[in-house]
Amino acid sequence: MPITDNKRLEIEQEHHEIRAVLRRLEAASGPATIASRLGQLAGLLESHFALEESSDGLHSSIGKAALHLLPKVEGLFSEHRQISSTIDRLRRQCTDHERMAEEIREGARALVRQLRDHEAEENAVLMQSVLDVHGAGD
Repeated sequence: MPITDNKRLEIEQEHHEIRAVLRRLEAASGPATIASRLGQLAGLLESHFALEESSDGLHSSIGKAALHLLPKVEGLFSEHRQISSTIDRLRRQCTDHERMAEEIREGARALVRQLRDHEAEENAVLMQSVLDVHGAGD
């Protein structure tokens, strides 16, 4: 069953909220602020990843003509777990902030880049599925 407009809007709204937290995370300078932003991000991503991985999430947006994209979607789902693990690791590092401040900032920036790339890949998969289902140029 195709993804509903409501579900698509919900996912888009969550992406908007996540991008806002990513901007604040990227601008954070101290480990305490980074830890706070990571906590906000973790909360958003937990529910967002659950929504995307639900039966009416990303899988349902992939049409029958685009089944070849399912391995990409599974790869994105696997990356969800890796991203969550990275957030957990960075939050633990924030507790020893004086010694690790620069490493934490660089890790947070790398996480921002990874999530931006992740979203771009999701968007590319969804766009390709639309083209595959409806035919390019038809």
